[in-house]
Amino acid sequence: MATLPIFIAHVQAVRCCLGPHERRMRGYPESPQTIGQHLKKRRLDLRLTQSQAARIFGITYNTLSHWEIGQTEPEVCMLPAITQFLGYSPYPAPTNFSEKIAALRMRLGLGKQRLADLLEADVKSVRNWESGRTKPLARWKKKLEDMML
Repeated sequence: MATLPIFIAHVQAVRCCLGPHERRMRGYPESPQTIGQHLKKRRLDLRLTQSQAARIFGITYNTLSHWEIGQTEPEVCMLPAITQFLGYSPYPAPTNFSEKIAALRMRLGLGKQRLADLLEADVKSVRNWESGRTKPLARWKKKLEDMML
């Protein structure tokens, strides 16, 4: 009795984009509002798992998951890597000097204390400048403007 040979083939293909069904099923954020939603959108666009994306940032997939669902926010030191991953800043463009100070700090991944140390200023002053309660004196304003270039 003759038998047929067994033929096994594995076909792999990369789909170029997520279809409407996949977007709906995966919770694809069409218009992201939070930093976590921006990250999830970019991750899904790149067809990365949470584990793969987490490795890019040097964090656990649980941490990335918490960012994506809005349970926690990334630390300031992670913002430069996040901006690089996204290809843009997820924050609105600053409209005044107070917002420019905060944007500078986030772009550089600095906490308020670290920025104060670099400026040789008090952390309370940095908080007041960012909130708009006070404006920096000329010497600090010059240092900040030089850092913004």
